[in-house]
Amino acid sequence: MADLPSRNCLITAVATPLAADLAPDAALLIAHCRTLLAGGCNAIALFGTTGEGPHFSVVQRKRVLDMVLGSGIPAGRLLISASASSLDDVVALAGHAVGRGVDTILLMPPWFLRGATAAAGVERFYAAAIERIAAPGLRILLYHFPDITGFGFDPDLVRRLAARHPGIIAGIKDSGGDWDKTAALLRELPDLRVLTGTEIHLPQAIAAGAAGTICGLGNIMPGLLRRLIDRPDLAARLLPAIQAVDDLVSAGAFVPGVKAVLATLAGQPAWRHVTPPLAPLGEADAAMLGDRCKRLIAAAGEIG
Repeated sequence: MADLPSRNCLITAVATPLAADLAPDAALLIAHCRTLLAGGCNAIALFGTTGEGPHFSVVQRKRVLDMVLGSGIPAGRLLISASASSLDDVVALAGHAVGRGVDTILLMPPWFLRGATAAAGVERFYAAAIERIAAPGLRILLYHFPDITGFGFDPDLVRRLAARHPGIIAGIKDSGGDWDKTAALLRELPDLRVLTGTEIHLPQAIAAGAAGTICGLGNIMPGLLRRLIDRPDLAARLLPAIQAVDDLVSAGAFVPGVKAVLATLAGQPAWRHVTPPLAPLGEADAAMLGDRCKRLIAAAGEIG
């Protein structure tokens, strides 16, 4: 993460547009990434949960990463999630990314046997992944998302991992949505980067020492989130609008909601495609959601 600021960082967990055959649409993704970077994002995180990453093969993810880099988007402005159920898949994707100069890997523990996941097993997983990737310059951001993995990181476990893998464990993305737990990570891990995945926690997180955010709403409101980070004096006025949009998008499944709004904002109906077992919003519902969010975002943009 050498190319990214240590504070006030806005990283969008980018949604992945799909072609009719449900393969990633690299051209539309590249255009979206350029829009986000021009709109105030410091970096893009490819193939995270908002990007439906584990629904794509390693071959697909490698190919898209190569096309994004080939378009001229700098490696230093990219992160990639290598999360997968297979250790070999994690190693193959992470090794490829680091070899192409994308040195920061967002990585959650495998989730297939989520009911049996234990801290000792998680430590074994990261040790095995790091040993097998064996790449100079590798940086790993732990990914705390218990709703998906069924497992939550606590400060003691993060501290043990960082001590065992110095210079490699760079920090943690916290998508748990629990401010008290985020605050504990910030308080007890001052030497690691903590990035919140909960947009409305941004002002208090940054005030407490967070590096910033990796978040899904950056897809549809990068400008508002950039202002929220840069202008903490506006937080009381911006947060209600951001919360209102979040409530609308999250009223159903988050990824189809984000993509429905993107379809409206970009004027690209193809954005509504999602990977099974997700289901896209119907045309009328997508249009209604997109229009409501578009109005809220536009109105909040006038705050100053």
